[in-house]
Amino acid sequence: MLQVTSTLRVREGRMSEALNAAQAHVARSRREDGCLRHEVFQAPDDPDLLFFYERWRDRAALDVHFQQPESVEFVQAMAELVRERPRLEICTVTEEQTLDLG
Repeated sequence: MLQVTSTLRVREGRMSEALNAAQAHVARSRREDGCLRHEVFQAPDDPDLLFFYERWRDRAALDVHFQQPESVEFVQAMAELVRERPRLEICTVTEEQTLDLG
C-alpha cells in the first residue's frame, strides 16, 4: 500500500477556488480503482495551506491516477492557484498498527 501526502500553499484570495477544485478532484479520485482513501484539508492555523492525504493499493493504481486526464487538468489548474511549488511525498506502508487511545 502507498501513502501519499501533499501540501499546497494557495495564493491569497484564491482559497475558495482552490478548495472547490480540490474537493471535486478528491470526489473523482475516490471512484478510481485502487484508491483506498483520498482527503483534502484546509489547515486551521494557516488559511492558505491545503493538505492532501491519500492511500493507494499499489504503485500501478497510483500511476494510472496520475495519468488520468482529469488529474492532469487538476494539476494544471492548481498551478495557477498556488504561490510556491507543491510538496508531494509517496511512502510505502509495510506495516499498519492501530492504537486504542480510549
